[in-house]
Amino acid sequence: MKSVDLHRDPCAQLREAFRKRSRLSIRAASRRMGYRSHRALGMVLEGKRLPSPRLLAKLSRQLGFSDMEESRLRRLVELKRTGEEPDAQSLARIEDPLRGTLTLPPEKFDPLSDWYLFVVKQLIECPSFEFTPRYLEARLGRQVPVHQIIQAIEKMLRLGLLRREKKTGRLVVEPGKFRSTHDVPSATIRRYHRLWLKRVAESIERHAVDERENLSLTLRFDRSRVGEAKQFLRYVREEFDRRFAPAPGDDDVFQLAMHFFPVTEPVVRTEKL
Repeated sequence: MKSVDLHRDPCAQLREAFRKRSRLSIRAASRRMGYRSHRALGMVLEGKRLPSPRLLAKLSRQLGFSDMEESRLRRLVELKRTGEEPDAQSLARIEDPLRGTLTLPPEKFDPLSDWYLFVVKQLIECPSFEFTPRYLEARLGRQVPVHQIIQAIEKMLRLGLLRREKKTGRLVVEPGKFRSTHDVPSATIRRYHRLWLKRVAESIERHAVDERENLSLTLRFDRSRVGEAKQFLRYVREEFDRRFAPAPGDDDVFQLAMHFFPVTEPVVRTEKL
C-alpha cells in the first residue's frame, strides 16, 4: 500500500482528523453539515477529490479546527489544485506565511517611516501610474508636497526597493515584503504608528462609509493572554493579505490598521487598615 505524506495531502489530513475527532458516521456528519448525500464528504475523505471551500469550512467547524488550522488546510488545497506536487519551499510557506518576509530593525526602518512611502511603492504598480507631479500629488490627496514624494522614490531607489529599467527608465518595484520588528521599543516605530493613526482619524471625515470600515470591541480581558491575542491579530493580518492579494488591475491603495490596547490600569493591591 502506498504511504501517504500527511504534510502534503489535505485529504489525508482531513481523514485522520475525522477519525480522531468525529463521533459521527460520514452519513450523519454530512447531514449535520446540510448535505443530503454523503457522497461529497466520502470522496474527500477517500482522497478522490479535493474539498470545495464551502465543504472545507463546514467540516473545519464540525471538527473544531482553529482559524489557523483551517487557513493552513485551505492554502494546501489551493496549492494542490494547481496540479503541482508541493515542494519543501511551498510547504514551508504554508506552515509560515511570513517566511521570506524581511524584518527590518528600527535603525533600518527609520528611513522608511514616512507614512506615504509604502503608499507610493504600491502606487507604482497601479495600471494608471504616471511619474508626473500632477498625478503623484493628486493620488495622495494633495497631502504630501511633490518634492517629498520625489525624495521618497529616490530613497527607495537607493535602498533597493525600486529600480529603473535601463531602456525605458520605468520604475519597477523589486520583489519581496518588509515588516518592522515586533515588541521592540522604538521611537521610530511609535512615530510611524502615530502618523497612521492621524490618517485613520482623517479618513473618518474624508471618506464615505461605503469606502471604509471602522470596528471596535470593548471587553473584559485577562492580561496574561495579551501575547496570545497579539499573535492571533498578526495571523489575521497575514490572512487578509493572502486573501486580498493585489491583482494586476487593482488601481487604488488601502490601509488595514488594527489596534488592541488596555483602557484600564492594572489593579494596585493595598493592605487593608
